[in-house]
Amino acid sequence: MLKQHYQANNMPLKFSKDPSIIVKHLVKLVDDMPRIAGIEAERFFKESFRRQGWQDNVFIPWTPRKGQRAARLGEKRQGRAVLIKSGALRKSVRVLRRGKNFVIVGTSLPYAQIHNDGGTIQGTFRVKAHLRANRKKPGKHPVESHTRQVNTRIPRRRFIGNSAALNAQIIKVFRQRIKAI
Repeated sequence: MLKQHYQANNMPLKFSKDPSIIVKHLVKLVDDMPRIAGIEAERFFKESFRRQGWQDNVFIPWTPRKGQRAARLGEKRQGRAVLIKSGALRKSVRVLRRGKNFVIVGTSLPYAQIHNDGGTIQGTFRVKAHLRANRKKPGKHPVESHTRQVNTRIPRRRFIGNSAALNAQIIKVFRQRIKAI
């Protein structure tokens, strides 16, 4: 839907070459620039999930999950794409704020930052009592409440940020819009 919306707005305008009309269209385009940049940025950031990496001056592929590293050695099937389980992270990327001369594209999910920037999760966490399925014994078995020590490193898998490729794409779109006038 986003792609169709963008293409519909990319159609050339039809009007005479009267300078006052050209100025009106240029003023409208300048006012519309944050919206256009937001659409392009949102599309670019969501495209990182399809590319499975970050595009800047060069392409930086995401670090594969542990199971995928084993799959490269032929030990397991590859499975799903990195950072995609339910698709919630990708779907959450959107325009958060837009003003007269700026746009902020991001996500409000709490786990987005650690995946985008990388880092370590450390601490002691409480696990509530629950039922666990066991493959060897049919049925579900109770697990008592307990604490768990966690020290997990999350690799950096950038999907939102400054990118030379995104800036070039936005400039290209603006030039196309100006030429259409």
